[in-house]
Amino acid sequence: MKHLDSGLKEEVQLLSKVNQRLTLSFGVLILFLMISVLIVSGVYLKGVMDREEQKLSTLFTQVLATSVSRVSFSGRYHSQLLLEDTQKEYSDIRSLLITDLQGVVLASSIKEKNDTTLEGESRKAAENVLAQNIASQTRLTTFDGEPVIEITLPYRGGFNHSVQGVVQVKLSTLIKDQEINRGIILITVMVALLLVIGILIVRKISLYFGGPIQHLANDMAATLNAIPDLLFELDLEGRYIQVMANKEELLSDTRERLLGRTVNEVLSEDAAAEIIAALDEANESGESHGRQISLTISGEVLWFELSVARKKSEMINDPSFIVLSRDITERKKAEQELYEYREHLEELVQERTFSMKAACDEAERANTAKSEFLSRMSHELRTPMNAILGFGQMLEMDIDEKHETQRSNIKEILSAGYHLLDLINEVLDLARIESGKLEILMETIPIDQVSSQCISLIQPQADQQSVSLINNISGQNCIINADIIRFKQILLNLLSNAVKYNHKGGSVTLDCMLINKQRLRISVTSTGVCLTEAEIDKIFKPFERLDVENKIEGTGIGLAISKHLVESMGGVIGVESDASKGNTFWLEFIIIDDS
Repeated sequence: MKHLDSGLKEEVQLLSKVNQRLTLSFGVLILFLMISVLIVSGVYLKGVMDREEQKLSTLFTQVLATSVSRVSFSGRYHSQLLLEDTQKEYSDIRSLLITDLQGVVLASSIKEKNDTTLEGESRKAAENVLAQNIASQTRLTTFDGEPVIEITLPYRGGFNHSVQGVVQVKLSTLIKDQEINRGIILITVMVALLLVIGILIVRKISLYFGGPIQHLANDMAATLNAIPDLLFELDLEGRYIQVMANKEELLSDTRERLLGRTVNEVLSEDAAAEIIAALDEANESGESHGRQISLTISGEVLWFELSVARKKSEMINDPSFIVLSRDITERKKAEQELYEYREHLEELVQERTFSMKAACDEAERANTAKSEFLSRMSHELRTPMNAILGFGQMLEMDIDEKHETQRSNIKEILSAGYHLLDLINEVLDLARIESGKLEILMETIPIDQVSSQCISLIQPQADQQSVSLINNISGQNCIINADIIRFKQILLNLLSNAVKYNHKGGSVTLDCMLINKQRLRISVTSTGVCLTEAEIDKIFKPFERLDVENKIEGTGIGLAISKHLVESMGGVIGVESDASKGNTFWLEFIIIDDS
């Protein structure tokens, strides 16, 4: 084991030395690049500055010497010629002028400035030179938008060689700036090129020497970090050589106390025996899988599954093994729960079946009781209601025509009674449908005849609401198979609703069309307020009423009864809503070919 530890240390040290050498190489290369950049930059900039300084010195020396000589002895005319010749000779000059002691321009390369007075910062520079008796003053400014350097210096003349005024020159710095910019660009390109070359060289060296080792190290580190299990290296006796664990709370002891000790010294007898057996199996066959051990850690029993592989090495004679210990506590708990659940599964199923059957029976009894109650109540209510209507009709016949008020009151009683009787009949129909006692008598029905009868019955209600009825079915000679009484009941309900939920001056259209040459669709379209999606979803449910705020009469079960009746006759009912067309309730029945 000592030999193995020594080998690992040597490999780590070798990897460290490779990294150190790469780091040193990179540092030397960067230093060389920086020194090269400094040398090149210094040489180039020094050359530029030397050339500019020599040019300026020569120019100003000539201008100064010539100006002093000619202005002192030759007058303004020769001074003007001097300035013009000087500007022609030196293209960098943008302005050249001579002033007297009061700042008046005596001669200028720009003739328009002759006999004018200096202004602004140029005047301050001239006054400062004259007042302080200094050799020259320089400042940076602009001339016609171009950067220039302004140099102001005094000149002397006369017999006593005294100061007569100042000479002021504006020199362009554009060429110098361009040369400096070109120098900066050249330096930048050189630095970038050198850096790219250096990076490529270092990259090649790193890939060649340290790439494979670093790649292997990264793979090993990523693999170890990704494994949630405990990883150990043990010898054949079960001695801990290495301990690698992302979850140290699963260890039976600290990493430091485990190293160098055997599993017999650390774990329980059963767990240690299972691990030794796995090591023996891996020593013979190369690997061992599936053995399980239980450990008590922090007062909790945890289960682990072992995977063991023999480690191959030419450096040592004693075998060592990599042991992967996976926490399967949750899996064991799930297996135990599943086993317990299976033991009681049949009992649970029986209990659930019994409770569901009881619930179904209770619901069936409640539904039967409700239907029976509705049926009995409807029958009980119809008997006194028929008596009321009968006596009301008798009173209507006996009343004198002169008593209009009484006749009107009796008419209201009869109207309310008939309406209440219709509601009772609807409830009775719903009770019969739900109890399965509703009888349907199927026969062939001529649609033209039934639709005309329904239109005639609804016409008074439509006239009262100022709603026009349009019958487009007449003359089409369509025949369907249905119960004529129930079909008429359905159609009257749809037409009545179309009139009730319409607006003054609206219309109700009765139409039909053939679907796939097998079914006849009968539609009732009204111009009332369009239904919403939510209203369409609940409109065929019992006791669901729309437009309650307008106090329209009804129980809300008419459409529910119609839906049951249509489906009992093998048909289909539905509704569509379109803002441009209105609401359309439609029925579909199998058509009878009368040919």
